[in-house]
Amino acid sequence: MKIKSLLLYSFVLLVFITLTSSKYNPQNPPTGKTGGPSESTCGESGCHKGGTFAGTVTVSGIPDTILPNISYDVVLTQTSNAVRAGFELTPLDGTNAKAGTLTAGSGSNVINASGRTYIRHSNFKTLSAGSTSWSFKWKSPAIAANNKVTLYFASLAANGNGNETGDNALTGSKSFVFTFPTATNEHNVESEVNMFPNPAGKLVQLTIPAESGLIELYNLDGKLCLKQAITKKSDLDVAGLEKGIYISKISYDQKTITKKLIVQ
Repeated sequence: MKIKSLLLYSFVLLVFITLTSSKYNPQNPPTGKTGGPSESTCGESGCHKGGTFAGTVTVSGIPDTILPNISYDVVLTQTSNAVRAGFELTPLDGTNAKAGTLTAGSGSNVINASGRTYIRHSNFKTLSAGSTSWSFKWKSPAIAANNKVTLYFASLAANGNGNETGDNALTGSKSFVFTFPTATNEHNVESEVNMFPNPAGKLVQLTIPAESGLIELYNLDGKLCLKQAITKKSDLDVAGLEKGIYISKISYDQKTITKKLIVQ
């Protein structure tokens, strides 16, 4: 009887410790806590409070000017006098809509919520020599509103005592200019290519100053939606595409240009 009671007590204790640990040191923090537009942080929401840790949280691996549909290796680093750390990040365009695709690395996971995409820690990390970091990938979108992308991020600076008290959040952001690739030659070839009508409904007439070429249409998530060989004058059937904005990548004579195409 004593053995059964001891086993039951041990089981209840284990469940209590597990639930308490997940409460104070969550493996997956709630979304909307990056400190970005219309978002708070764990500290502001009262989840972790009372800390006075000083430090910074930064991201690296992305140049100041970014190109469409490029995968970048990103490193988020917290440098502080805290003991443990976690993080959450979201990429937004110039209208605060989600921008690009995130791919998790070791110790992180990706989730979509409220029209935005987030990457967050799946395990807290202990700082070593005042620093710790997470690595993951971000693929830029095919196009970005206002030609701008900003990463908003927050990192929890925690004392590691297993409680909500004595912790605080560090926040940061980094903006990038979104640009399109230029032609391989020196003169401006964009005027040599015409797409009509634009916006389009069913058919688009495309003209290029070459005997042959190739066109690829990408949606705003970077997905290839149409690929077609073209001649000096070609018709593109876009009736089967969803309404929205597309980026056309047109290649001919060792030149490549991009143009926006609106399907309505």
